[in-house]
Amino acid sequence: ARQSSYEEADRRQQQIREAELRQRQYEEERLQQAQYEEGRFRQPPQDFRRAEYDAEQRRLREEEERHQRVFREEEKRRQQEEQERKRRQEQQEYEQYQQHQQQYQRYLEEQKRRDDELRRRNAGQQQQQQQQQQQHQYQQQQQQQQQQEAARRRQLEEQQRRAQQQQQQQQRYQNVQREPLNVQRAQEEAQRRYQPSSAVASSPQHQEQVGSQAQRWESRIWEEQQARM
Repeated sequence: ARQSSYEEADRRQQQIREAELRQRQYEEERLQQAQYEEGRFRQPPQDFRRAEYDAEQRRLREEEERHQRVFREEEKRRQQEEQERKRRQEQQEYEQYQQHQQQYQRYLEEQKRRDDELRRRNAGQQQQQQQQQQQHQYQQQQQQQQQQEAARRRQLEEQQRRAQQQQQQQQRYQNVQREPLNVQRAQEEAQRRYQPSSAVASSPQHQEQVGSQAQRWESRIWEEQQARM
């Protein structure tokens, strides 16, 4: 928009200069024509052709000078316009360069802000992941320790159970080994306590009584063994 306004102003100035130049040329031509007419009527008849030739040559010279002057003025105006156009173009390019630099600077600042924010976010996520990993490792270690403790307890309980079973088996074996001797002792003890005379000992009632007493002793011994087991 600014460049268009510049061009419009240049066109108007050029039109004004051209109109002024045409007006001056027209006035000069009128003046020269009037001078020529005045001079021609003042010349005597014999010098009319000479004066007309000189006037034509003068007109041609003046016309050439006028063309040269117009050309110089036009060239000067063109150079000035070219310089002005270059100046405006350079100014416009410089302003565009400044705008681009500002936009690029804002882009760099925005990119730096995003990078910093992304680094902070990644650092926070990494720290959170490390904390989660550490917590997970701690939980795994605790779980492994608990599993190891439970395994040791089960192993100890199994060892104690096996030792107790082995001890009970050994005790039962010893009881079985002593059982005939205990029965024999019980029978002897019953016979000793209830030792009658030879006539009574040979009676069926006495033998039945001795057998019952022996059975009671055997039952008592058996119950004691079961209680110990």
